[in-house]
Amino acid sequence: MPLEKRWRPVVAPPSNEEATVEDCKTHPRLQKHWQRFLDSPDPGKVLSRYSAQAMHLNLEKLLRIAVHVSAWVALLPLEQGAESPSGGKEDVSRPSPVQFLAQILRLRGRAKISDWLQGALHLVALRLQDVRREVQGQVAKILDGTQA
Repeated sequence: MPLEKRWRPVVAPPSNEEATVEDCKTHPRLQKHWQRFLDSPDPGKVLSRYSAQAMHLNLEKLLRIAVHVSAWVALLPLEQGAESPSGGKEDVSRPSPVQFLAQILRLRGRAKISDWLQGALHLVALRLQDVRREVQGQVAKILDGTQA
């Protein structure tokens, strides 16, 4: 592949000290990974392809894929991030983006993570906190309704 095809302009990850969550969510590089996954005609095939490759990649490439998948998990609508792309049916051959991210993180072992992956995982953690608050709010409403 010619050098001009391989070269990509470097867009630095947002600095941890000054970046807000919104800075990270709107970062062009993470947006690109998220949008490409959304635009895919078959996200399940994308996950299956990544999953098949993950077992045989060197650590550097595995961590690169982890950034892509973290961006999907952090930015996708909740249902798309948590469900298997096989239409909601449990299909272990097609893990959900969340399950696949967990698989990648287990494969990486104790390897040092890049700034990109650290930032993307921070977004995933914030997303999980939002989900927890939302579920707690729904439970509180249900409990308030039964006690009235």
